[in-house]
Amino acid sequence: MELGEIEAVLLQAEKVVQAVAVIREDASGNKRLLAYVQTKEGYDQAAVFQHLRSQLPEYMIPALLIALEAFPLTTNGKLNRKALPAPDVSTLLAKQYVAPETAAEQQLAEIWQDILGLEQVGTKDNFFQIGGDSIISIRLISRINKLLDTSLKVTHLYEYNNIQSLAAFLDDRKEEDAQAKQTKEDILKSFGDLREEVLGK
Repeated sequence: MELGEIEAVLLQAEKVVQAVAVIREDASGNKRLLAYVQTKEGYDQAAVFQHLRSQLPEYMIPALLIALEAFPLTTNGKLNRKALPAPDVSTLLAKQYVAPETAAEQQLAEIWQDILGLEQVGTKDNFFQIGGDSIISIRLISRINKLLDTSLKVTHLYEYNNIQSLAAFLDDRKEEDAQAKQTKEDILKSFGDLREEVLGK
């Protein structure tokens, strides 16, 4: 992954005057792609994310954009990457917490909290807006598949990016799988009955 390429695209965004992309490990051991920006008045984070997605593949989109009034410098006047502040992911959670209601939502919430290192995740919190990225999504989907005995793909997370929508998708899939299994059993039974009838003759 070329961090310089991400920084170059960020500098093309409106109201961004300085940018630095880094990969940092959080307390949970997750390696997150982050971007720090120095901005002008009128900076719109959503617009910058939109700009990034129009120019870069999803795996190069930072999990978080942290706006700073000024970048920390060394005594030599160079950027001090080690002094860049750790992000507070909890500030990105939805302002109104929506608690899990179904068993599937509760299971997913516990998995998300563990993977993201958060004490609480609401069912309407967007995975990619609370610290999740393409790297962490692989771990999340792997954990969900293992614990819930399903076969989700990472692409499903981009389509169903909050717990509420993902749980509904999983419930629908279970129902479809059950119907498909029943149909298969019915077909096999019909073939068995036909075979007995033919042999009986």
